[in-house]
Amino acid sequence: MKDDRSGWDIISGVVYILFGLMMLIGGAETRIAGILVMEIFISVWAIFAGFGHLFQSFALKKAGVKNWIWTLVGSILMIVLGCLFLIMPFMGVVVMVGVAAIYASIVLIIGGFTGLAFILSGSGSKESESE
Repeated sequence: MKDDRSGWDIISGVVYILFGLMMLIGGAETRIAGILVMEIFISVWAIFAGFGHLFQSFALKKAGVKNWIWTLVGSILMIVLGCLFLIMPFMGVVVMVGVAAIYASIVLIIGGFTGLAFILSGSGSKESESE
């Protein structure tokens, strides 16, 4: 494993920690700036990944894979959305917040059902503890 480590790993680790602390400790302006930086990072990543997938889709076509078109469509969508989010950063932030809210809602719903299932199964009752 020692050979797989690089200076970039150390630098990225330190940057992640500093960025996380900045977002946690900083004021509202710092959090807004941090969210915009994340949004720009995700936008640029989407564009680069989209181009990577675009080239992969043509390789799939050349290899004779039947459904290569879906990789092409997905890559084009990634590139377009990445560009849109770079042009209109607040739209990207709204989408990110919306996705996070949906994710949090799903986690809460699943947590509620598992809690209810635990209680209704009798596992948490005193009767099952005394047996």
